[in-house]
Amino acid sequence: MNIGIPSFLRRIGLRATLIGFHYLAYALSLVLQDETYLLQLTTRLYPEVAERFAVSPSNVERCLRTAINAFWDRGNVRLLEELLGYRIPDKPYAGEFIDILAGYLRSPRFSAEA
Repeated sequence: MNIGIPSFLRRIGLRATLIGFHYLAYALSLVLQDETYLLQLTTRLYPEVAERFAVSPSNVERCLRTAINAFWDRGNVRLLEELLGYRIPDKPYAGEFIDILAGYLRSPRFSAEA
């Protein structure tokens, strides 16, 4: 897993005390290696994360939703929007959130910070 992913997640206000934090970090590392995971969340991404952590795919999905809800309620949405360079008008679904974060982590802006 890319060492910068957990640091980035903490920076935007996600807490590592959430199980979904760890699932999200691993999911992001997979998506950064192969973007097609975004096309197969429930059939490929969630099952692979579930296998890694010895849980069910539905548990992965639920924990990701919990982490996103916690981020949206208590995280630094404004900082994420500043880093992205655009506003996020509504709380994203899990796949959208993973896509948003992966897009930023792939960007030259993130590479310049790391």
